Amino acid sequence: MSYATQAKRFGLKKETTRLTAESTPDYWFAADPESNMDYALKHIQDPSIRGVHAAMPPVAGPKTCEGKIMLPANAQDVGELFHMLLGDAVSAQQAATSAYLHTFTPNASISPDTYTIFEDRGLNVMKYNGCAVKKIDLSCAVDGLVKLGAEIIGIAEASGSIGTPSYAGSALLAFPNVTAKLGGSSDTNIRSWACSIENGLQAKRTLAQSQNAQDVVRMGQYKASGSFVIFFENATQRDNFIANTAQAVQFLIEGAIIASTYKYTIDVSFPKAHFTAFPYEDEGGLLAAKVTFEAFYDTATSKLCSVAVTNTKTAYA
Repeated sequence: MSYATQAKRFGLKKETTRLTAESTPDYWFAADPESNMDYALKHIQDPSIRGVHAAMPPVAGPKTCEGKIMLPANAQDVGELFHMLLGDAVSAQQAATSAYLHTFTPNASISPDTYTIFEDRGLNVMKYNGCAVKKIDLSCAVDGLVKLGAEIIGIAEASGSIGTPSYAGSALLAFPNVTAKLGGSSDTNIRSWACSIENGLQAKRTLAQSQNAQDVVRMGQYKASGSFVIFFENATQRDNFIANTAQAVQFLIEGAIIASTYKYTIDVSFPKAHFTAFPYEDEGGLLAAKVTFEAFYDTATSKLCSVAVTNTKTAYA
């Protein structure tokens, strides 16, 4: 019997005790079929020689737990992933409605909250404990959906249960939902964009008589970068590149109304970005630039980046 990847199902649950697996999910999300968690063994090669022209069998080495979750972005589902990347959000109910604004900024703790991720492949249901997100990529082109990819690090794999999935995700977000802003002003000449945020998360390994990592900890700095394709109508932003003048870069993605004037929203902001490339190039016969940028800590706002998500969940903590 064969199994279709289109039939895979994913769920997750924040771990009550950090690094300790939960039994069933309490949240399920619709992911791309390419999404996958992978628990693998690495070999340690035997370098010794025994008078034969062939290698000896390897020794079992460390086991790794990594994955990639990819999904069309919607404001209801992405909050858990940004919580896994950046830490607890500051959440606020919006004018006594069912809408809540959650603002994520990089958390200083090196020990993130961990989740158990569940993957039902039809063949089996496996759960992966101690999971956190080390990087999130967001992107959108002029004729496509807003796409999110999350790189996961975890601890181990075990048999699990997918529970009874129900999908609370809001409507998918696409290119008409996006407003791209440079220097605080909307720029309608941007054709496509991408950005990424990473937190320096790594697997911590010790001599603890286990092939699995002992923890997932943030060992490096937060980093944020991105790119966009823009048609030239003037050279103002390219002049900023040449002058090394920082600009605020923002991608505001707004969907359907939740209540009153409050919409399902993902708002990604980099208050101090420096362009690292701004060349004169061609895009479909028009003068354009494939711009890259890197975000830096902004002393005025005391942050590298922020992600503001508006949905109907009350908190991420």
